[in-house]
Amino acid sequence: MSHHKNTIELREKIEECGHSLSLFIDLCTADVHLNQRSKLALSEYGKNCMEAFEDAENLLRSQNEAQTDAPQPLRRTA
Repeated sequence: MSHHKNTIELREKIEECGHSLSLFIDLCTADVHLNQRSKLALSEYGKNCMEAFEDAENLLRSQNEAQTDAPQPLRRTA
């Protein structure tokens, strides 16, 4: 059950990151005039979005590595 809960939480984090990155890209490519302070805030928001996505990716990698640490059965090749 714990593994299933972690998987759901990870999926939600990745989806949230995707929505945030989509918003960031939409704002960057929209025909909106921003003052310098707003541009800096938008840049910081984009940086935070990428960091959150990288954190979610690292969590996924660590879960994958934890699952592959278990001994694997030997397989015949021929």
